[in-house]
Amino acid sequence: MADTHRPSVVFFDIGQTLGVPRFDGGRLAGLDLFDGVPVALHACRDAGCRLGVISDIGPVTAAAVADVEAALRGAGILDDFEPALRIFGPKDATAIFDRAADAAGLKRHPDRCLFVGENASERAVATAAGFRVAEDVSGAFTVVSPPAPSSGA
Repeated sequence: MADTHRPSVVFFDIGQTLGVPRFDGGRLAGLDLFDGVPVALHACRDAGCRLGVISDIGPVTAAAVADVEAALRGAGILDDFEPALRIFGPKDATAIFDRAADAAGLKRHPDRCLFVGENASERAVATAAGFRVAEDVSGAFTVVSPPAPSSGA
């Protein structure tokens, strides 16, 4: 049964999931990470997961992508996310999640992907695309962590 498999790729929304975006003149100028994000990202990676982002950055232009990458770099987490798994666009239809699963090599197994985002409607779309979902980074770690061995009592 597919549900017994832990996710192998975790995609994170950026704004309000990883941190609070800062803007200057309408452009993304930085990202103030929430407490524990770097530790949670490393824990997910240590659990054997590849990491990516799925984020709606408005019009997907080279400048907008560069701003997002600069914000992630400034927050010290850009290198945690594989370049091919940085997916940008609206999350109001399953197409972006299908694209993300395909980029991860999991088009036929979207249940091996986890989307982490604070927005319930985006999580619902991800679920419709076959992804597992979590509301925040601590929830992501719970999903990807192997279960603790039982004490055999």
